[in-house]
Amino acid sequence: MSLIPAALSDTATFQNLLSLTLMSTVDVLVTEALLRLIPSSKLRSLTVNFSTPFSEIAHKEHIQKLVNTVSTFHQLTDLDLSTFQALSTQVDAPAWDLANLAKLHSLRDLTIMIPGFTWSRDVLHDVISTSWPNLERLHLSLQPVNPPIDILGDYAVFFPKLTSLEAPFDASLPPTSLIPAGRSTKVVALTVDDCPISKDSWPRVAAYIAVVYPNACMYEIEDEAEDEAAQCWNEVAAMVPVMVDVAKAERTLLHEGRIDVRPVF
Repeated sequence: MSLIPAALSDTATFQNLLSLTLMSTVDVLVTEALLRLIPSSKLRSLTVNFSTPFSEIAHKEHIQKLVNTVSTFHQLTDLDLSTFQALSTQVDAPAWDLANLAKLHSLRDLTIMIPGFTWSRDVLHDVISTSWPNLERLHLSLQPVNPPIDILGDYAVFFPKLTSLEAPFDASLPPTSLIPAGRSTKVVALTVDDCPISKDSWPRVAAYIAVVYPNACMYEIEDEAEDEAAQCWNEVAAMVPVMVDVAKAERTLLHEGRIDVRPVF
């Protein structure tokens, strides 16, 4: 028995479709069956938004089947997979693998706000790597264990065109090294509201961001409840441009020979 009404079952119905938005979707399998009717060579933009938490409407194999079908649309530039009721963590969500999304080499805007996937430095290095060279905007949901702040340097390497980043990382511990994997001079909007941070780590976090994204744009977080993390991030936002200016001044003085860098014994 087909999951799709007969009126929509003819693939010719969608042969020229360039953009598709499905809102308040409740059935993963019906959604996947509909997507299989769409020619994979033309679709450029796809938004699928579920109205119920995935933990209630789908099994692991259902979600994986959906993601695998999405990965056949090789011309996609914009992809948004999300749910109105995203879980704060993914503990109750069926796990799925985003590896096949690495086939979408034309992506510029990616949002994944459905729980169950794993995002880490290992996944970025070993699975995604250079698959999304044109990515400009990345928006990911919280992880049970968020990657360390060092992943920002990896983003600069693998996503050199990035201009907007909302992908939680853990800044409660300082970076393992103040020399990042990469650096980008792009103006990047960093959203850090959901990123853990501490009073002990924020100075080094600010220094790290100043090196990786010297033109980072970080908006002040409202601190109505005297939230320590919000206070720390506001300190970081204020300190990053200061550190960038100091570094520029040091380089200028060094270039002009007005700084003696020889060791003093």
